[in-house]
Amino acid sequence: MIKRLLAVAALGCVFLAAPARAFFETWLRYPMIIKGGEPVYPPDLAKANPQGEIVTVGFDVDYHGNVGLVRVKHASGPRVVAAVTRAVEGWKFEPALAGGGAAECVEDNWIVAIGRPAKIGDFYLVYALDRMPMPVRITEPKSSKVKHDSEVFFTGVIDQSGMVQDLVVARAERPNAVAPAVAAIIDWRFTPGIKDGKIVPAFCYLPVNVPGSGYWIASENWKIPPSAKDAPPEFRYDCPPTPWLSGAGIYPYDLLVNGVTGSATIAFAIDPTGFVQRTTVAEASNPEFGEAAAAEVATWRFEPAYDSQAEKTRWAVLKIKQVFSPDDQYVALDKSGDRLLKMLTTTPAPTFPKVADLDAMPVLRYQLRPVIPQDVRQAGLPASALIEIIIDRFGHAQFPRIVSTTNQAYGWAAATAIGRWQFTVPTKNGVPVDAIADIPSQYVPPGKK
Repeated sequence: MIKRLLAVAALGCVFLAAPARAFFETWLRYPMIIKGGEPVYPPDLAKANPQGEIVTVGFDVDYHGNVGLVRVKHASGPRVVAAVTRAVEGWKFEPALAGGGAAECVEDNWIVAIGRPAKIGDFYLVYALDRMPMPVRITEPKSSKVKHDSEVFFTGVIDQSGMVQDLVVARAERPNAVAPAVAAIIDWRFTPGIKDGKIVPAFCYLPVNVPGSGYWIASENWKIPPSAKDAPPEFRYDCPPTPWLSGAGIYPYDLLVNGVTGSATIAFAIDPTGFVQRTTVAEASNPEFGEAAAAEVATWRFEPAYDSQAEKTRWAVLKIKQVFSPDDQYVALDKSGDRLLKMLTTTPAPTFPKVADLDAMPVLRYQLRPVIPQDVRQAGLPASALIEIIIDRFGHAQFPRIVSTTNQAYGWAAATAIGRWQFTVPTKNGVPVDAIADIPSQYVPPGKK
């Protein structure tokens, strides 16, 4: 298999959506912006709307890196569309590279500011920079357990030192691809962006390829169920929901170390925006398998079901069966997890140092927040949990375990999120070690202290 050269791409795309690209293409490099430019707001519109606008833009990039077929969405009128189109048509890219050389590519969901600073918070959108961040060190993900080629897309900030910060997973169809992608990207380095002669932080869109043994074909889980044709209008659709953001679940600690396998079937509702709004354990061989699987599914995001006749997105209710086995792709351990599991199942059990006994406290490099269970949100009450993890000698959180919680569903949500965290490598006497950490998690309802 051809190894892919990973490079920064689609810099400036902000919201949680991925570029549309030929699915089976072997990409060696994605398009890389080398010349940007800001749109000019017509003066009379600027006077009428001094706050400016944010629009969404899609476009094609040809074999020579030129932009064509600009598509502007969410603009207030045709004059704004024209101004943004003129600016984007002037952008220049290093073209995408595929197995046969330069390739055409479709970019989508770029966020462009007009009549206002091209910034998200304190971070510049890269098309507005005088000099774009350029890759200096790009490392490939290291994983032998991802069974399919997979792409993970992030938003993040390239700071003034050229490091990638504030990572958010924007798209990931393969749950077990996220951890190796995160481990790779936090090691990437860039030349920083320049604006008006100053080094500034840049908000970027960063794709990472996780090589595997083959491409993933969409699961039968995302087909239209036969019952859809007889459903109420708001549940009828002819285009099924498809996953664009998924994360690996956690294997309940006590069941894992005791070699207990099983499964759980989760029914869940996907709203017209693609969010999972309700999860129900339809069947579980063990209650903890059901709770863990429900917490996993709640973190997923979808392209929502679509009714092409009505031209509307729809609700969808689906079921998925989660198998709990050390080899299942949704809960599979990585190599370090396999190593630790062997240690944990030996007699006597190993004793790991606490983080307080290390040379220095491990620094959190990648963090997810819990998805608050619907019942917890609706109750309007605080919830808390204490989660124990092993930070392995590579900085990855392993084996999250609920030590205590005020709400069981919140405990599983916290464990699911914290189990995906990554840290700097823990060391003791200068040697990388596995260490125990207790992580508190708390939910405070809006408006309450």
